[in-house]
Amino acid sequence: MWYPTARRKKRKVFLHVGPTNGGKTYHALKQLESSTSGQERDEVDGARHKGVTVEMADVTSHYHCAVIDEIQMLGCKTRGFSFTRALLGIAADKLHLCGDAAAVPLIQEMLKVTDDNVEVQTNGRLSPLVPLEVSLGSFSNIKTGDCIVTFSRQQIYKIKNQIQDAGKHLCSVVYGSLPPETRTRQAMMFNDETSEFDVLVASDAIGMDLNLNISRIIFSTMKKFDGVEMRELTVPEIKQIAVNLEI
Repeated sequence: MWYPTARRKKRKVFLHVGPTNGGKTYHALKQLESSTSGQERDEVDGARHKGVTVEMADVTSHYHCAVIDEIQMLGCKTRGFSFTRALLGIAADKLHLCGDAAAVPLIQEMLKVTDDNVEVQTNGRLSPLVPLEVSLGSFSNIKTGDCIVTFSRQQIYKIKNQIQDAGKHLCSVVYGSLPPETRTRQAMMFNDETSEFDVLVASDAIGMDLNLNISRIIFSTMKKFDGVEMRELTVPEIKQIAVNLEI
């Protein structure tokens, strides 16, 4: 009754799961690239595909192929409804879901009701994550290519000023409430080897669709406020943030 367009299809649902940096989204997007149809809006003449936030997902149109990334966000207190709506409502012949393997049992149970065909494809990580043997200690030990992670805008700018006051590094900043153009520009400054901005101070926004040339990720805290309470980071959240680490 909620999503009649999708229910009229016998969808093929592909679950791409596994650790971060395993090529899950890449393989799904390659399937999308080869399809005949696919919502920040950048309209290009002749484009056959569109990309949107999950909140803007169109559940009224027909698609040959669609991709939902970060599908484990089904369990998010604030955005879970939007991911559930997209999962149940997108009317695509082939629906590719990318995310953490922990979400598989829930998705399989939900899709029993829709009578979709579900196939799980597991990917392995392409590059290793190596924990440091000792903590950073002082910010005087910061090196070029480092990323300091914290979870409030106030702390981001406090840490940025601490590092820059030492006179050895300039910092780019990335966090979720930055305008998309500013966030992209800050990331590009950090990635540019000719730029003076050689350290990044960021929130967990670095784990969402940004490719960053980070050599070390350093957590300044292992707690975050999730909108309701201050809590410890979960293991999947830590891995998601570390996806941008390039050894």
